[in-house]
Amino acid sequence: MTPEELDAYIDLTAAQQKLTIEPAWRESVVTFYQLAARMAEVLEGHPLPPEEEPAPVFTA
Repeated sequence: MTPEELDAYIDLTAAQQKLTIEPAWRESVVTFYQLAARMAEVLEGHPLPPEEEPAPVFTA
């Protein structure tokens, strides 16, 4: 995701949730999203074999 795409994503998701991101917080929000994207890349880099269950499923 380019920096422009990330800015647009942050603006869109904040607006959808009716959140105000103060200018002083913007850099921290961008840093968090960049960190979260790197963590997701690590997780996606280790696919589970088909026989592995990603998590238990409980039904009532």
